[in-house]
Amino acid sequence: MYAPCGWTGLQAITGMGHDLCPNGRVGHNAAQAMRFQIEQYPRISVITPSFNQGAYLGETLASVASQHYPGLELIVMDGGSTDESVEVIKSFSGAVTYWESQPDQGQSHAINKGFAKATGEVVCWLNSDDVFLPGALNAVAHAFNSHPDWEWVSAPSLKFGDGLYEVGGLYELPNDRVEWLRFCPLAQPSTFWKRSLYDRLGGLDESFHFALDYEYWVRFVFAGASVHFIDRPLSAYRLHDVSKTISSQEKFRTEEVRLREMYWDKLTRPEQRRLTRLVSQSEDVLELTRSVALMQARQWDDARKGVLSVLRRSPSMLFTKAGAASLYRVLAKKQRYNR
Repeated sequence: MYAPCGWTGLQAITGMGHDLCPNGRVGHNAAQAMRFQIEQYPRISVITPSFNQGAYLGETLASVASQHYPGLELIVMDGGSTDESVEVIKSFSGAVTYWESQPDQGQSHAINKGFAKATGEVVCWLNSDDVFLPGALNAVAHAFNSHPDWEWVSAPSLKFGDGLYEVGGLYELPNDRVEWLRFCPLAQPSTFWKRSLYDRLGGLDESFHFALDYEYWVRFVFAGASVHFIDRPLSAYRLHDVSKTISSQEKFRTEEVRLREMYWDKLTRPEQRRLTRLVSQSEDVLELTRSVALMQARQWDDARKGVLSVLRRSPSMLFTKAGAASLYRVLAKKQRYNR
């Protein structure tokens, strides 16, 4: 886990003078650590969808503009906001290539409209409450320049909000398509792909409103694309009460189930059986995670019921660290597990 190094707020995350302090992985000044000798600057199209996110939009756009990337194409697709969003966008007129503010049919539709406007060789989207870390676009250009055959890259993303600083996005990627259908392993704001991949596979499925990125990555995988990993955080993902990830977990899960159903017939029988087993294990871990949250709130009876239901259904979970620790905590009524 990457330590926050005493950061206080977004200024510390995006500031050019702060260390990333990732337990020795990058360990230098953030700006210096992500500075590369770039021979070519491929045009990178960054799509930012937004609707009434004026409170955060300025920080998002500032994080893009401060990349000082020569090949930047920044496209802002606002859904007809009634807050200060338009004024914020106008204040970045020197960095924004194209913007509009008119009603749309949701986030996926807004991003697809942005894709249609994009002319970059590399494409991504950055939501209006997330930020790029210093040097992110240089790191992406360096990766694609060094490996011309790569079409898709990803990296970790710092999660922050209300005193939380941790890393999202895995360093160990799924080994095969079954594992990709188990859960979404990528940090969306740290994921970039070539325009050629978009041209082959199209834009986002607009019927997905919560797992829209996950559907896109699975589509890439089943089309034979391989993701390559940049071993440093490129973005920071803000967790707050109105963010989709916080407020709509069950809707995420519903769309994840629908996504698996979409690809079920593409799997062999052994793959289907394995996926069923892996998903069951993931649901057990999720139930334990919920029980931990109940422990934090001192709702001991509900926490105990959750832990015991998992252990009855999957007794082998007792022999895992998560299962054993959770059982100990609900029985001992400890909010924290101390070794």
